[in-house]
Amino acid sequence: MPERIRIFIVCFMVVLLAFFSVGLSTSTAAEAAAKTPTQQLKAGVDSLIAVLTDQSLKDEAGKKIVEDKVVELFQQHFDLAYTSQMCLGRHWRKLSREERNEFVSLFTDLLKSTYLNRVHEYSGETVKYKKEILRGKKALVKTVVISKGKEIPVDYKMVNRGNGNWQVYDVVIEGVSMVRNYRSQFSSILQKKKFADLLDQIRDKIAQNKAAKDAEKEPQKG
Repeated sequence: MPERIRIFIVCFMVVLLAFFSVGLSTSTAAEAAAKTPTQQLKAGVDSLIAVLTDQSLKDEAGKKIVEDKVVELFQQHFDLAYTSQMCLGRHWRKLSREERNEFVSLFTDLLKSTYLNRVHEYSGETVKYKKEILRGKKALVKTVVISKGKEIPVDYKMVNRGNGNWQVYDVVIEGVSMVRNYRSQFSSILQKKKFADLLDQIRDKIAQNKAAKDAEKEPQKG
């Protein structure tokens, strides 16, 4: 697996499972609202490590439990509609409400099939929190992921959706933005083809990812 893709997977897990303890917390709404984006991001890292290193979740049933938790948290703590809109750029304005909803749903499935279904790639990475930049309702949290002795700069772009609820809408790794990367791909397709063709290509990619995942589960012959 290409290193940047693997780090993307790690970063998604860090963001998603960093909220694991927050989601189960009994803290008041006022206490939650008082937390900065960095504090919200950082609060559950210990829970992340605990979940991913829990030996009782290493069998097939346990792996499914971990994946289900990650998917649930992904949908709760990423602003998927906003991420989808940014990935389409100017093309978003041309879509009907039904087309927008369909794209958000498919794009969410694409992200899950690309990154979240490979949560078991985690191999002991850790995170350092370097700096937080606030601009109104948006925030940039700059971190470093330490993977196999290498420090990899990772920035999280977040938006405040009210009541102190900060949601991630983009991840930038070594200067490469997930949103910009997808926007470039989608724009290239839409310059030559129709929106329906883009949706078909996304469906094909989701199917390919699922087939690859299923193949990994098959027992080796010989």
